[in-house]
Amino acid sequence: MIEDNEADVMMLEMILTQTGVPFAIQSIKDGEEACRFAEKPADTLPDLIVLDLNLHKIDGVSVLKRLRKNEQLKSVPVVVWSSTRAPRDHEAVAALGVTEFLVKPSTLEGWTTLGMKIVAVLSLRSETHPIL
Repeated sequence: MIEDNEADVMMLEMILTQTGVPFAIQSIKDGEEACRFAEKPADTLPDLIVLDLNLHKIDGVSVLKRLRKNEQLKSVPVVVWSSTRAPRDHEAVAALGVTEFLVKPSTLEGWTTLGMKIVAVLSLRSETHPIL
C-alpha cells in the first residue's frame, strides 16, 4: 500500500482483516519512498499494489509511471484509490493500465465495499498467480 494517511492504512487493514483473507500489508508512506521501491529489483513481488494519487513529495501518477516501467512490477495489479473524482485523474491512470480506480470512502459501508472490491482483485490474481 502506497498511502501517506496512516488512518486510511489502519482502516483498510481493519476492513481486510474482517474479510478473513490472509494478507500482509507493507506500507509505503510517500511518493519518494514509492519511487525507490519501483526502481529497485524486487525480492518478492506483491500480489497487489494499492496506490493513493495524492502523495507527499511525488504524486501517485508519477509513481504509477515508475511502477509500470519496472519489468518485475508491471504485471502486478494496481488499485488506485483517491479522494479525487476528477475525470483527468481517471483518464491518466487508465492510460497506465490500472486494475481498478476507487474513490476513498467516507462511511463504514463505503469502506466495507472498498474492502470487498480489493478482495475481488486479489481473488482474480490468485486464480492465475497463487498467493503464497
